[in-house]
Amino acid sequence: MASREPDASRTLLVVGGPAGRSFAVSKADAGRLVAEELPARRYLGDLNGDLMPFVVAIGGAPHVLLAGATIGMAADRVAISSPGGEQLCLSTADVWMSVPEPFTDGMVIDATWLHGDRVLFERSATLHAAALEPVFGPGWTFYA
Repeated sequence: MASREPDASRTLLVVGGPAGRSFAVSKADAGRLVAEELPARRYLGDLNGDLMPFVVAIGGAPHVLLAGATIGMAADRVAISSPGGEQLCLSTADVWMSVPEPFTDGMVIDATWLHGDRVLFERSATLHAAALEPVFGPGWTFYA
């Protein structure tokens, strides 16, 4: 069975968070994109959509970290609007990640994928800790 652990040399993007914490998007086996906490490389989960939420505990309180891939869509940044404020997340190496912010069950986030001044697409999501699901953009096709 292949390891879920990414190779440290395959780290694509690192962001700093509250309390001096750091998080990364890395390539794991078979090219999977994963979110992890540094420096221990603690696996948070796979990036299974254009936006994937992860809940992490910081200072004893839940925080939400958002990440995704921009492969094939030419997005150079993703704007996030949430109850905690606004964030502009740069896309580097075809991935992006937000800074963790306080999480409240049922919170609504709005995300806008941008290329320069052009809006590529927008999505809204209601986040529930018991059922965190990926958000998909127009490039995804679903089959029944």
